[in-house]
Amino acid sequence: MLLTTLEQLLADNQPERLIVAGQTAQKVGQAWCGHTDAELVDLTNRIAEAPSEQLVVAELALVTEVMDTVDREQARQFIGWLRNAGALKVAVCVADSEDWSFNDMLALGFERYASFDDQSALYTYDIETYNRARDWNNPKHWANPENWGKYRW
Repeated sequence: MLLTTLEQLLADNQPERLIVAGQTAQKVGQAWCGHTDAELVDLTNRIAEAPSEQLVVAELALVTEVMDTVDREQARQFIGWLRNAGALKVAVCVADSEDWSFNDMLALGFERYASFDDQSALYTYDIETYNRARDWNNPKHWANPENWGKYRW
């Protein structure tokens, strides 16, 4: 079920650069890159430290089976790095446990994409849909409309 869902995510997004972490993510990523010209970056063994060098931003990152293999804070920092600087879209599969819950993923800006029979869930983050446009955030509702877009506070 997870495998099929990840394959569908890849088909929908058609990434040219893909970051993977975890056994299932590796398997799906290698298959994807095997029949496309996509670049694969495998960070499975680098979860404990978010990459310090700036990699080229990937269109998609897939993370599976690694959230419980490292310290919770290290996993949170890794996911935060992926979300903020590593990829435009991120998909993380976690087992609903004491360590990771729906609220934890929601607090990181993720939304539930799919739930599976083994009590795990796939959460996604997409920078394009994360911060929706609000009707009040425009020159009409600005204190000084003539200054809209001129200054950075």
